[in-house]
Amino acid sequence: MRHLSVPSIDSAAIFATLRDSNWIPMGTRIIPDPSDASRRLIPIIDTTPQSITNEFPVIEAEQPKPPSQSYRDHLAKYLDDRIISQYSELWPTRHEIIGDLILVKIPEEIMNYQSVIGQAMLHQHTRIRLVLRDDGVAGEYRVRQLIPLAERVNSEFQTHFTTHPETLVQVKESGIKYWTDPSKAYFSGRLSTEREGTISSCFELSKHIGHKLRICDPYAGVGPALVHLLATENLVEFAWGSDLNIDAVELMKLNLKSYPNARIECTDAQKIVENQELVGTFDVLLINIPHSIISHLPKVIPLLKENSPTLLRGWIVIDETDISITQKEIAKMLPEFSTIDISIRRSYSSTQHLCRFEAKLNH
Repeated sequence: MRHLSVPSIDSAAIFATLRDSNWIPMGTRIIPDPSDASRRLIPIIDTTPQSITNEFPVIEAEQPKPPSQSYRDHLAKYLDDRIISQYSELWPTRHEIIGDLILVKIPEEIMNYQSVIGQAMLHQHTRIRLVLRDDGVAGEYRVRQLIPLAERVNSEFQTHFTTHPETLVQVKESGIKYWTDPSKAYFSGRLSTEREGTISSCFELSKHIGHKLRICDPYAGVGPALVHLLATENLVEFAWGSDLNIDAVELMKLNLKSYPNARIECTDAQKIVENQELVGTFDVLLINIPHSIISHLPKVIPLLKENSPTLLRGWIVIDETDISITQKEIAKMLPEFSTIDISIRRSYSSTQHLCRFEAKLNH
């Protein structure tokens, strides 16, 4: 490709002039002049006027290859173009990053190429250590079934495993760090914006009632929501976090160990109301059990204070056509002077959405 060799100090201005005249090839950029460190090479199209090419030396040079935009650009390192093209509609287009892990769902039709997908993702994402196939959640605690595909070990990629690689990772959200292990406890980094929204709603309530909040998260998992809330200055008086999954509880203890105003228990959320010392004592109730929320709500709502403004914030998986019905169903469980809003947060399946509802009680 032809390039103009121009003084480095003038390269930006000359490049801008050429670009404005549409004389710069698409997808190209300024590169160093290998023959003179004080000059830069600017790519030009073949029809650039001679008045321009006569002004500076013209040099033939290769433009560097553009950086890959997707792991799919790396599949050719392992597969024939024919195979890549044959399954063009099936290569995964979405994945989830948790710390230095990638979790990806793989269609059955391309399962034979799963280790290739893992290696291609390691090529694309240089900070990722391990790629795992996500076979969905299973069991009472809805823990993800994760199968290792490829792991970065020093500068090599490992694709054969005799033991399960380490999946304990530290994640960072909005400057807050905490630990999770997606092979032991359910966790979704995609809810990070929801956690930020919870802080905003809690701040609004705290300002309204004029004091710090007592917050209950009886389905807390590893405690990501509570970590953010407790790390927020002048917001939380006391926080209760619990879960039935002992592995999640142990990680929650690790994440909240520096907060003396947090109490952590491994217990059934529906039985917390049996502790009369907790009934009617909380300003905020978080309920993140999307597939069972309607049946669980009556058991946990009594934890909220009765004669003071409170906040109920939860997440539920429903069909879009059922949003209005669900809103009315939840409203029947709340005190008379309450408002409730349900909004779609993201698609959950072809027919269902993950929705967030927020109810303000006694306002």
